[in-house]
Amino acid sequence: MTIVQPAAITDELLAAHHQSADWVLVDAPCTATGLWRRSPDLRLRTSAEMHRKVCEMQHGILQRAAPLVKPGGRLIYATCSVLPSENEKQVASFLKANDEFTAPEKYHRLCPHSHGTDGFFAAILARA
Repeated sequence: MTIVQPAAITDELLAAHHQSADWVLVDAPCTATGLWRRSPDLRLRTSAEMHRKVCEMQHGILQRAAPLVKPGGRLIYATCSVLPSENEKQVASFLKANDEFTAPEKYHRLCPHSHGTDGFFAAILARA
């Protein structure tokens, strides 16, 4: 038995679980720039158009996930990207549009050059 329930964010899910989740993890689609160290061929498959579409998807997914978080709950936004446009700027845009959420702690970032890992980003957002 587990309390983790992976799910696509559908209208049915939103209706059934509106403001009921303690924690919601958004493992957002991204350009995977944090994986370029291990898979340099990914650079060749990343275009400006792909980046634009990914950023739009990230924005939409964050907005759709937010209503699931109950007051006092947390929304975690994570990517395997090192690009600010997919990370800090997405979170800043979300916070500007959703004033019931705050970022009570620093963002978490792992970088290949300083941590010896793939690149990752995570932000924990609290709902008042």
